Amino acid sequence: MNKILLISFLLYLCTLTTLFSSNLNNVKLLMLDTINNQPYSTVRKKIIEELDRLGYSEGKNLTIKYYSLDNYVGKGINIWKHLEKSKNHDVVFLNGTTATKAFLEIAKKNSNKFVFANVTDPIALKAIDDFITKPTKNMTGISYSLPLEDRLRFVRKLIPHVRKIGLIYSDQLSSSYYNKKLKKILLKEEFREIKVIFRKVPFVQGKNGHKRMSLLAKRHILELSPIVDVFLSPHDNMGGTEEFSQVMYKYSTKPLIGVARNDVLEGWGATASIFPLLEKTGAMAAQIIFKLFNGAQVKDIIPLRPVEGIGLDLKKIKEFGIDVPIEILEKSEKY
Repeated sequence: MNKILLISFLLYLCTLTTLFSSNLNNVKLLMLDTINNQPYSTVRKKIIEELDRLGYSEGKNLTIKYYSLDNYVGKGINIWKHLEKSKNHDVVFLNGTTATKAFLEIAKKNSNKFVFANVTDPIALKAIDDFITKPTKNMTGISYSLPLEDRLRFVRKLIPHVRKIGLIYSDQLSSSYYNKKLKKILLKEEFREIKVIFRKVPFVQGKNGHKRMSLLAKRHILELSPIVDVFLSPHDNMGGTEEFSQVMYKYSTKPLIGVARNDVLEGWGATASIFPLLEKTGAMAAQIIFKLFNGAQVKDIIPLRPVEGIGLDLKKIKEFGIDVPIEILEKSEKY
């Protein structure tokens, strides 16, 4: 009897799900990645998965068109102008700083609904005004970077003796915004004892550009390794990749603090990482897109910051002689 009741209940749930899905409008979603790589791929896949859970399934009531811009702003502009402008997409999802920059002017002139994620500094980019008020522009979404002060406090709590930090970055927009903000924050009394030594590598575009940039970082790693206490990964298309973390670990005698979960928890090469939880970012973006599909307006959805995660590679922690505070140890995912 219990089995019969259980089967009946499951059939009832299936019926409800079918009815719910069939009552949702057919919608179109345009998705543009800055590049088909991390962190963009994880967020994109999670959005599709979460929308499916919410009743929008690709091939049924959801049509998705996808492009990778390979880090070219102009490619995004041309895709819109020549291929997608007339397609009446219900939502345009912009994944990363380059993708969002490509659509800043487009969004001003179109009634489409634009949602971004993985943008290092959407305020500096002028995609939004702040994270407190409703958008005044035709964009909303979730940023990539955590508050810079929190990142510096994490480094200092993990390595109390830190005075000099090495930061090797690529010459692109996301790092430009991030580094400018970092320099301002270092002027605050709280961080005056910390010096960041910046070194730049050329920005290499294209799908394998991050690999070339990581190799170009080698000479800076060798130069800075004897004089800094720790390295920070940059907030750009090079910083969150396996290649960069591996090159850093191979040539540096100092620990690397990463910007992505996989830097540590996939054993790429970082010793510790404070990072946005990408799957949560994807789920949050999907919730925003779901609301927009169902009649909400961009101007009513306040932009969000990502949820913070911490990761530790315990083998490298031991290797570098770091005594991890208990509060960090308890909150961390460990490898």
